[in-house]
Amino acid sequence: MLGESVGMPGPAWLGFTVFMGVGAIAGGFYARTRFVLVAAGLQLLIWVLIIVALHATAEVPTTYLSIATRNILGLALAVPVAALGAHIGQSLARRGARARAEVA
Repeated sequence: MLGESVGMPGPAWLGFTVFMGVGAIAGGFYARTRFVLVAAGLQLLIWVLIIVALHATAEVPTTYLSIATRNILGLALAVPVAALGAHIGQSLARRGARARAEVA
């Protein structure tokens, strides 16, 4: 019962994590440099906002720590996926720039 009121359902956080990873790849590709920390920081901020929103809408009294604990898997996967996605996007952008430079 408690988990129902303070946690994101399993498929929701998984889809959110994949969506964030794809977005981070696009962001890293567009930014080309120094986007890994930005992507990880934004992802962490998003999770803080999710936890605050879940706390505000909880049907039973609960703590921020218990909500974070219930959602730890999504949080633990989302931040590294965002950083990895940004790194992949940056690498793809650099590889494309090198290939264009070699052709020219």
